[in-house]
Amino acid sequence: WLRVSAEEAVRRATQEGPTRPLLAVEDPVARAEELLSAREGWYGKAQHSLDSQAGGPEELAEKIVELIQETGL
Repeated sequence: WLRVSAEEAVRRATQEGPTRPLLAVEDPVARAEELLSAREGWYGKAQHSLDSQAGGPEELAEKIVELIQETGL
């Protein structure tokens, strides 16, 4: 599970191109919070989770590789 805040999810989703349909509302951050909250039970079933805002893509990829090597996934 790659965790992300609602604000960051909206920023990423709207950074390039059209807004995603589920976020095409008056308050996309509030909608993202609703969606993340509704999905948290499913996301929480993941064996592992990482904060996707803690570093850049390269650092996150390194953490994922380390996790795979450590756990034998």
